[in-house]
Amino acid sequence: MSYSRWSNSYWYTFWCCPFKGFEHGMDEATFEICGITNFKYWELKEDIEKCIHRVTEILEDEKMNELPTSEDYEELKGYMKEFIKDVENEFKEEKGN
Repeated sequence: MSYSRWSNSYWYTFWCCPFKGFEHGMDEATFEICGITNFKYWELKEDIEKCIHRVTEILEDEKMNELPTSEDYEELKGYMKEFIKDVENEFKEEKGN
């Protein structure tokens, strides 16, 4: 499932392998920021700000010509929150709750 694409965003983000039956449960669900990094559900749930900071570090280390704006990072955080919600809903449905 894609949350954003480069055509209308700085980010291309998606839920990597969005299928039911993860061996280790929802913690294995992965949020991909294409070309940059990825985070497991539990990492985002535990500390979303730390994950945003990690993305910032990666992009600054790569000395990108055009770094994201603060608005771009807020947009990314929104996609991360959407992913968390989707994972929780998916596993809630899987358990039949």
